[in-house]
Parts: sequence; C-alpha cells; structure tokens
Amino acid sequence: MPPYGRCEQVGASLKMLSEIERSGSGRAAERRYLSMMFVDLVGYTGLSEQLDPEDLAAVQHRYQHLALTVMERFGGFVANFAGDGILVYFGYPIAHENDAERALRAGLELLERLGRIDSNLPERALAPLEARIGVHTGLVVIEPELVSSGATVHGAVGEAVNLAARLQAEAPPGGMVVSTETRRLVEGLFEFRSLGQRSLKGLSRQVEIHHVTRVQARPAGPSRPRSSRSAARMVGRDVAMTRILSR
Repeated sequence: MPPYGRCEQVGASLKMLSEIERSGSGRAAERRYLSMMFVDLVGYTGLSEQLDPEDLAAVQHRYQHLALTVMERFGGFVANFAGDGILVYFGYPIAHENDAERALRAGLELLERLGRIDSNLPERALAPLEARIGVHTGLVVIEPELVSSGATVHGAVGEAVNLAARLQAEAPPGGMVVSTETRRLVEGLFEFRSLGQRSLKGLSRQVEIHHVTRVQARPAGPSRPRSSRSAARMVGRDVAMTRILSR
C-alpha cells in the first residue's frame, strides 16, 4: 500500500483550514476537481429503533472515529457527519495527482476494517457493521455556507455532489461503487465489475456504475500499473496552454 503519511498531510490540511476560517464568509468561491465519497451504514434505521439513544451514539462514535482515521491517512478531508452518513473530499483542501486512487483505497480499507470493529454493547452483542460507499469525480464549487450563530462551513456545490450521493444508494451492503469518470482515472489499479446503466433519482440521464472488487495485484518486478488519465484539469491557464501548444 502506498505510504501515505498522515502527519504532514493532516498538518497541511489543518493549516489551510485555519486560514479558511480566518477569512470567514468573505472568502471567494473556488472551483475544484474533487473525488467525493459518501458513506452510509447499512441498517442504521433499524439500529435506531432497537437501541437506546446513548447506546446508538456509542456505536456511531466508534464508526465515525474509524472513518476519520482511515480517510485522513489517505489524504481525505471529512467534510460532514450527518448521523450515519459521512461526506469526504479527496482533492480539498490539499490536492494530489492521485486523489481518485486515494479515495478508492480508503474506501476498501474502511469496508474491511468496519467488519472487525467492536460494536458490542454492555448488555447485547450486535451483528458486524457494514456500509455502502459511492465515489464520483467531477467539477464543483467550494463556497462558504452560513449556519447558526453566524458560523460558516465550506460545502461543495454542483451536479457532481448529487451524483456521488446517489451512487452510494446503489452500492451493495459492504461494497463500493464508482462512476465511469472515477473508474477512468484509476484503470489498471483496481478490479471492477460493471453494474450497468442505472436511473438515479433526480437525474435526467442514466449513469453507468461500477463495483470496486479489489486492488489490482501488482505485476512481478518494479513496474506498477498507472492510471491512464490524470485527475488534474487545467483551469484558468489559457495563455500558458496556448503558448505550450504553439511550440
């Protein structure tokens, strides 16, 4: 597994977020190309019916702590916790050339470790936890959003956000699905099973989705599969691009 060290990346992320907070609501909206991940626990509504709220909160905290640890280790930024739902950005506030790969590696590790997390309570044993994960890569706008007490949070806006959220619902229990846009960025690094075209709620078109089955086995020798495309997109560099192409 690539040695994605946590300390430097998280330290850089915290420094940038500190600057964002100081700038407040005056910070301009920012266009970013992100790999967005939505995670949802399987059977959470049933658990909420069975468990006392304090017991449910204890299970939820273990799950959230695990997710935060795994996502940050791969350079992801956990943007929101909403009950059992988790939204993660890969590519914000720190962008990497392989954010899509990082997202998928993080998702697979979370699903594997979630099944082994201690979810038992003092007076009852629970079944192993499972989650569904959806990942999509696309262009969004990151902008300040006003919440209570005059505080601001920085949310992503755009069709790509909605598509990522809808993908999560199409994943099998304990599985992760991605869009074609994300799959193209990591070809040769993971194995996929196509689930075909799906009609997703709120979208006027069908979307092809792919189930991520595992990390692609590395070939013998020092060579390593590389993705066929880069997640980076040139934005606001028209003059530089024209000069490069002319030469």
